[in-house]
Formats: sequence, C-alpha cells, structure tokens
Amino acid sequence: MLSSSLPILLLMLSFLPSSSFPSSFPRSLSLLLRPLSSSSQLPSLPYTIGITGPIASGKTTFSTSLSNLKNYTLLQADSLITYPPNSTSYDLIVSEFGPQIVGSDSLIDRKILGDIVFSSPPKMKILESILWPEASLKISTFLKATSNNVVLLEASPLHSAGWDIQFCDEVISVTAKESVRVGRLMARNGLTEEEARRRVEGQRGKIREGGTVIVNEGEGMEEEVEREGRRIDGIIKKILEDMD
Repeated sequence: MLSSSLPILLLMLSFLPSSSFPSSFPRSLSLLLRPLSSSSQLPSLPYTIGITGPIASGKTTFSTSLSNLKNYTLLQADSLITYPPNSTSYDLIVSEFGPQIVGSDSLIDRKILGDIVFSSPPKMKILESILWPEASLKISTFLKATSNNVVLLEASPLHSAGWDIQFCDEVISVTAKESVRVGRLMARNGLTEEEARRRVEGQRGKIREGGTVIVNEGEGMEEEVEREGRRIDGIIKKILEDMD
C-alpha cells in the first residue's frame, strides 16, 4: 500500500514551498523529485540551475552573461508571471487589491501593486499564492520541452516558492551590499531612496547553504561568469559520458 502511494505523496510534496518543511527535513529528498540517469546517481538532462538573489542584486546580469557566453537556455520566471486583463490571475488580483491598481489602459499598474505588497508581508503572500501555481506549471512544461542540456532558471522566489527542490539540480545565489542594491533600484526604476529601501527590506532573505554564492558589485563579474561556465560544462561532460 505504501509503495503504491509513494509517487502521489512525492508529487504532493513537490508542490509545497520549501518553507513548509521543518529544518530537520532531509533535503536529500529533492533527489527523488528530479529523475536520475538510468545508470548512476548523476542528474538527468536538462541540467537545471536555479539562479536567485534579492532584488537588484545583479542576478539578471549574471544569468544573461552566462547564457550568452555558453549558449545555455535562460528561463526568467518573471516573464512567466503575467496577469493580462480577463485572465484568472488578473481578476483575483483586482478583487483582492482593489480597482485602484488598474490604470486607464485596463492593465494592472505594477508600481502601485508593488508599493502595496512590498510594504505588507501578508499582502505579498496573497499575491504569491495567486501567481506562483501558474508559474510552476509553466516552468514544468518548459523543462519537459527544451532540447538544451543546460537551463538557467532565474527566479527571485526560487526558495520560497519551492522551485529549488521541485526543479533544480543546483542553485547559484547572486548578492550585493544593500547600499549597492538601493542605488541600482533608484537608477533602474526611478524610485526615491525611501521607496528603494522599502523594496529592499521587503525582499530580505537568507542565502541557503550548499550552493554557489556570487557577489555582483560591478567588479570581477566577467571572471565569475567564465569560471562558472567552465565548472558547469565539466558537469555536463560527466553526465554525457555516463549516458554513453
């Protein structure tokens, strides 16, 4: 009875965010949630690398540079999180946060919505509960269809959404000093310092142990990208050799 129920149990666990598991829960269970090659304990292809980090840490700069250098496929989770008019996500968001977030073009104003959720953790969790399930399905579909050996999955909520366990073979965290991130947000988004700090503080999160950490403060990034590319290519070479 237990053996026949195990696949269903694992599938249910795979959709839970990592915060749902106690700290003592064995992270090695994640090996069961990613298919292994038939002849060894090496991961199967595509080899999926989660790239994460706090807001304005430079993770997009890093992931784009690595993708361009090595021709890896880059999947940016932000591009999957959409809420066009008349969609289910759109209706749920407007119902929850009110018509004031809708602009004259009938689109949801991301700045207004951002101001709301970045200043209220409970509101942020509500928004996440609306958007993450659909994004998870899109990621799963993409990974099943891709022909590339390496996929870079860039996502700010990689850990909190549980995508690190559900989809990734390894994780690279990109970080930078808070002052650097605040400056980047002010320049990129046209925010005041107060608005930028509010967003930085609204996305505080710990870097998980056991992964690669890249500090992106504008110097030495090219060398970091090249070094990671060589390391990843070495992993893929071993996987391909094992498959022969």
